[in-house]
Amino acid sequence: MQKAAKLRKSVEETKQALVKEAIRIHRDEEEATRKLTEAGAKLVKDGFTILTHCNTGPLATTGYGTALGVIIEAKAQGKNIKVFVDETRPLLQGARLTTWELKKAGIPFTLITDSMAGYFMSLGEVDCVIVGADRIAPTAIPPTRSAPISWRCWPKSTRFRSTLPRLPPPSTFP
Repeated sequence: MQKAAKLRKSVEETKQALVKEAIRIHRDEEEATRKLTEAGAKLVKDGFTILTHCNTGPLATTGYGTALGVIIEAKAQGKNIKVFVDETRPLLQGARLTTWELKKAGIPFTLITDSMAGYFMSLGEVDCVIVGADRIAPTAIPPTRSAPISWRCWPKSTRFRSTLPRLPPPSTFP
C-alpha cells in the first residue's frame, strides 16, 4: 500500500492508487483462497467427520474462506460430511460464527466444547482436522494457539498427520 501511495501528485491520485491496490490484493487473496479450498477439498473423503476450530469462513476471509472453505468446497463436490465445531474460547468464534456459516451452507455440524475435541479424536470419531490461523509464517509454522491443548496431546496416539497450506496470498509476505 505504501508503494502504491508513493510519488502521487495529489490526494485524489493517492486515493485512487490505494483503492486500485486494495482491489488487487483482494483479487490475489480470492485466487489463493480458491486454490487452497480446491486442493484441501480433494483430501476430504466422502463420509468424513471433520473437526474444526475457530472461524475461517466467508465472514473472516474472501470467497468460501480458508479452512472452512475446504469444508464448504467438499460439500459442493457432493461429499457427505459432518463437522464437529469447537466453541473456540474465549471469544466463541466457532460457536457464534462457524456454526452460522455451516448452517447457511447446509452442512451438518455438532457444537462441542474445546476440551471435547481430544476425546472425540481418541475415540476415532474424527477423520480429519481442519484449522485456520490468523497468519502462517513463510516457514509454514502455525501459531501454537491454532488448536486446543487436548488436540496436541493426541497426535502420537492417533492416525493424524499435519498438513499446512503453502499458498499464502502474494500480498501477505514481501
